[in-house]
Amino acid sequence: MSCDKALMALNRIRDRYNAIPAPIYKHADLTVLREDFNQLKEMKDLLRDNAEYHKLISSMGKVLSSMQPSNSEWQNISERSVNKAIRPTSRFNSDQDGKTEWKNRYGHQQAIIPHRSWSARHFMVLDIVGYSYMLEFGNGNLPKKNLPLFNNANDITLKNDDFVVEISDKQFRKFSSLSIKSKNIYQLLQEVSASTFKLNYPVRLPFHKSGKSGEHVFSMCDFNSFFSLASISGNNNKTYEIRFDTLLAQLFLHNLRMRNCDYIFATNYHLPQSAQILYRRYILNNNYPQVSVNISNIIQALGYTDSNITTLINTIQETAIEPLITSKILASYSFVDGLSDKKFVLRKVSKSGGRS
Repeated sequence: MSCDKALMALNRIRDRYNAIPAPIYKHADLTVLREDFNQLKEMKDLLRDNAEYHKLISSMGKVLSSMQPSNSEWQNISERSVNKAIRPTSRFNSDQDGKTEWKNRYGHQQAIIPHRSWSARHFMVLDIVGYSYMLEFGNGNLPKKNLPLFNNANDITLKNDDFVVEISDKQFRKFSSLSIKSKNIYQLLQEVSASTFKLNYPVRLPFHKSGKSGEHVFSMCDFNSFFSLASISGNNNKTYEIRFDTLLAQLFLHNLRMRNCDYIFATNYHLPQSAQILYRRYILNNNYPQVSVNISNIIQALGYTDSNITTLINTIQETAIEPLITSKILASYSFVDGLSDKKFVLRKVSKSGGRS
């Protein structure tokens, strides 16, 4: 799409949005609004310097968040180490080969993303793939006992066993609570399978120190993917055979089998990307009633690159925190501008999501 066509599409979507009677969240057609919002997101690179675009997509994101129910009948499980170790990437923080590097509490991390973007949608794919594996492994139910692949640090090595799961388009839509076209599901699975990581990966071991269960940070020697697409069958409802044939893939499965995961409502996948990432990184995997997070940590977790701190603070409030309040995950927040650091204090709604 050219810049001119993107501008024409922006004007059409803006006019359609402005024609919705107030309050918008009560009168908007959810399907149409979501499709317009997704189209705007696809034009991000073409319209990134257009102020009208940013204003419109921010407003639509808030309305969409308010139109989603605060609870969902469907929940997935989300593997904790993925949320802790990996941050989103974009073409702005990766080189021309798709390689990006960052540091977190576990040390130096690296990723090679051929499509040059790792977003909230890719985290969602891992939720769905991991949950599908666990259901199949448990014959339709989540196992209630820990069933590790590795017992201790010396036992961490690639297994010869074939770990495979099948996922259909229908199943993917059900688990995501999203109306995604088959070609887009295939694209997402391809993008995740093509992305490789070299991480210091937290592994929950049954025998860590002194024979007790605990978290061990395993330093990967090579770049690995989370899974590979072994085969694809079908037309209108494709079925994908997914194979966990790398060490990272099996570390991922091991943590799930150790129940090192959290429950996540499928409706959270409707939130803006920044809100989803903030939720995963700082809210989902703990039971604290409130969390204090330094601005610098949020900036790194969300993958922001803007050097203007005032702009960044406003962006975090508008695109990450306020949608979580609208969707009743956060009850409130405050901003603390101290001498040594700036931080947000996030206060959770009771039972907004805790450890499984």
